[in-house]
Amino acid sequence: MPRRRSLSKPPPLVFAVGPGALRGLPVGSRAIRWGGAARGAGGAAVGPGSLAYILYTSGSTGVPRGVAHTHGSALAFAEWAARCFDVGPTDRLANHAGLSFDLSTFDLIASALGGAAVCPVPEAARFHGGHLLRFVLKERPTVWYSVPTVWPRLLAADRAGELAASSLRLVLFAGEVFPLPHLRALREALPAARLANLYGPTETNVCLWHEVEPADLETGRTAPVPIGRPLPATEVWSCDGDGLPVAPGAEGELLVTGPTLMRGYWQDEQATRAAMSPAPGRPGASAYRTGDRVVIGADGRCLFVGRSDEQVKVRGHRIELGEVETVIAQHPDVRETAVLAHGGAEDHHLVAFVVTDRGGPDGERDLRRHCRRWLDEAAVPARFIPLPALPRTSNGKVDRVVLVKEAGW
Repeated sequence: MPRRRSLSKPPPLVFAVGPGALRGLPVGSRAIRWGGAARGAGGAAVGPGSLAYILYTSGSTGVPRGVAHTHGSALAFAEWAARCFDVGPTDRLANHAGLSFDLSTFDLIASALGGAAVCPVPEAARFHGGHLLRFVLKERPTVWYSVPTVWPRLLAADRAGELAASSLRLVLFAGEVFPLPHLRALREALPAARLANLYGPTETNVCLWHEVEPADLETGRTAPVPIGRPLPATEVWSCDGDGLPVAPGAEGELLVTGPTLMRGYWQDEQATRAAMSPAPGRPGASAYRTGDRVVIGADGRCLFVGRSDEQVKVRGHRIELGEVETVIAQHPDVRETAVLAHGGAEDHHLVAFVVTDRGGPDGERDLRRHCRRWLDEAAVPARFIPLPALPRTSNGKVDRVVLVKEAGW
């Protein structure tokens, strides 16, 4: 005989919410205030130091590692973001990042704290400009957080002029440098929206931020916008190879400590120890070594210079790949670019992959002339390889492993 369907009521839905979200919950549901007492598996108490989630790095440049974050580190960022950006019940957050990507923690946790709605972007539309524009116009999100990559594509779509009438009040970006020509175009398209650059490796959540100012977009400026100043209770240093702080204005590796820091790499104590250093001036405290080279000004604002592992020598000249990418991105025909070094330790040459609105030999000659205006000859790429689009990882970052295969190395 067929099994009779149970007539018992399903268990009530349980929502973990912030104070702004207690109104309007479904009938029959109940709420647990975030920050209140909670119990995990086996009845164990869950506190700020308890493991909340594990995010795996993309693995595009090495073996993926599980980054373990606690309830405390997750909430330290989300609570600050909800306050700083006034996330509330009238907001609709566009969830562009996949749930395995650290940008999604803002969409999911800050929205719950503020009682906002979340509008997931369909996976097939994440990097298609026309589909993204239709999503923005139809779903009417008020807050957008993604890698910068999506904006040149979205702004190039038909009907992009309608963005000015959209509901977007806040655009946040992170993960890569936002080329200034495209950032200027975004400002023109959304003149009233707040624009902010958020910085932080997966290991630190967001630890620095900078709200875009008019001076950042002035004509003639070529340097990317700053990555900003630290979040509350967060400290950063620019340090030399021995982990000692350098003077303000000098270049060094960025070290970070504070409440948003990871617990460590999941089941990999050796990697955790290698990534951490003593925090300068704080006995017993540890800081995460980001591998990013920065300059910290006298005002405490950080400027991103490049990755420590992306500095190469070409004919005896020390070249920063990120700097070359920044210069190429200034060309008005360039929508996306990535630069790789090819060859042995003593005979590197640079190869630029470019997505442009103008191809062929004339386009390459024009790009080469443009580079020579701003770069030393050794930093001008030996080859420019046109592509219809740069390959991306599931996190939206440039997939350099695929680029190497594309070049046939």
